[in-house]
Amino acid sequence: MSQGAGSTNECVLVVDDDAELREALTVMLGASGYDIIAASNAAQAVELFSERQPALVLLDVLMPDADGFAVLRQIRGEPGGVDVAVVMMTALGDQGTRRRAVEAGADDFLTKPIQRADLLVRVRSAGSIGRLRAEVRRAQTVIRAQLDALERAQQQRKDLAALLMHDLKNPLTTCMLNAQVMLSDPSLSGVHREQISEIKEATDIIHRMLMDMLDIELTEDGQLVPQVADANLAELVNEVVGAMRLRATEEGVSIQSSVVAEAVANVDRDLVRRLVANLVDNAIAHAPTGTAVGVDLLVEDGYVELRISDEGSGVPEPHRERIFDKYARIDNEPRSGGSHGLGLTFCRLAAEVHGGRIWVEDNEPRGARFCVKIPVGT
Repeated sequence: MSQGAGSTNECVLVVDDDAELREALTVMLGASGYDIIAASNAAQAVELFSERQPALVLLDVLMPDADGFAVLRQIRGEPGGVDVAVVMMTALGDQGTRRRAVEAGADDFLTKPIQRADLLVRVRSAGSIGRLRAEVRRAQTVIRAQLDALERAQQQRKDLAALLMHDLKNPLTTCMLNAQVMLSDPSLSGVHREQISEIKEATDIIHRMLMDMLDIELTEDGQLVPQVADANLAELVNEVVGAMRLRATEEGVSIQSSVVAEAVANVDRDLVRRLVANLVDNAIAHAPTGTAVGVDLLVEDGYVELRISDEGSGVPEPHRERIFDKYARIDNEPRSGGSHGLGLTFCRLAAEVHGGRIWVEDNEPRGARFCVKIPVGT
């Protein structure tokens, strides 16, 4: 081993079975401030690399015990070997050897006889490549650790949200049932009946939102499985419309429905009921005072189609896909502040899990019409 004056502490491993060339390279690089270690064979090269962890390796292609390509593979397998810069040296000038050097993982190559100027340029260039590669790998390690931490935090947030949503179901159900019991009391005064009706309506909305959130989480985890059975969707739609007339009246909006008498489909009744309720609630929220929300249900060509319309400002064409995304916002929403929350996201998932689809179109002469199409059978 030889060390040049004014060492930069940057270690270079020279691997060549030619003693004169090793000495010449040691002198040339040592004079430029590099710390040189030298090996004459493959085993010694790997051992020195493991001990000293050089910043750069000058590696001969042709050696008696193992060629440079085999040594390079061994070095790349050592700790720190992935990032180290490697320049291969060969007396062979053919392109095939150079291509093999690059394919084996070499960063550059030198053709013998080696000139000092060419040597220094190649060593400095390869050293820069090695340092950059190591910096990139360190940055990747940091980014990967940050991503892992972020994923853990997101999973913890999801777990906490799911726990809270599940824990809220029981007290919320209690409120809903108590409100229902109180409304069945014939002695209840008109004012109190109206107040309790508002309480029940509010708890129904919160319960629906809570269930929507749970089902969205299940869908994203691939765990939402609909519990399908034959259901009369005409009765279901009429139930939803009847339950939401009070909310519509409070907003100064009426509901006009046209429902076919027979509309039986193989569906998850609870999912479809909440889908309808979300869309009717959304239409009421966007319908101007004094207008009507339309609810139409029809059956044709093996599909049940639900159409819910309002006379509000409508949905601009560029936003018609995006509004079904989680937390999507558009700017022309007078009463909702531009937010659809999770209701429409749930509607899309509920339609798709039944093999159907949902879309929004213009409602003539103005407003929006949300359409859901679900196959009658599974």
